[in-house]
Amino acid sequence: MTTESKPDGGKLGRFKKMSTRTIGCCAHRRNIKLRSENEKRESRREQKKGYCRFPQTAVLR
Repeated sequence: MTTESKPDGGKLGRFKKMSTRTIGCCAHRRNIKLRSENEKRESRREQKKGYCRFPQTAVLR
């Protein structure tokens, strides 16, 4: 029983660590995607209105 329970416990511990890491990475990637989409929307709005005189300031925002 002891030999069987040890590897299972190790696998569970590794899986928990990996799951937390992957969730963090996914959340970070989602935030980056949302930021890029918001910047694209803002740039499109500025181009339509005619405020795209200084594109560098829009990108920094």
